Amino acid sequence: MHVRWKDSEGFKINPGIVPFHLPEFIVPGEIKDYGGKGWWWNPNTVEDFYQRNKVFQARTD
Repeated sequence: MHVRWKDSEGFKINPGIVPFHLPEFIVPGEIKDYGGKGWWWNPNTVEDFYQRNKVFQARTD
């Protein structure tokens, strides 16, 4: 099932439109828009949580 196409049957479960259940856990602040087209997801959604809460981890040994 496709969920990212607006005319698809699964669009209603697109992570960019489904509200995140704990929006207070979404890291606030600006995310750089390197493409200049703006972000495709809405604020306080599952996708917003994913994009803002990613971390980079590296071993130091």
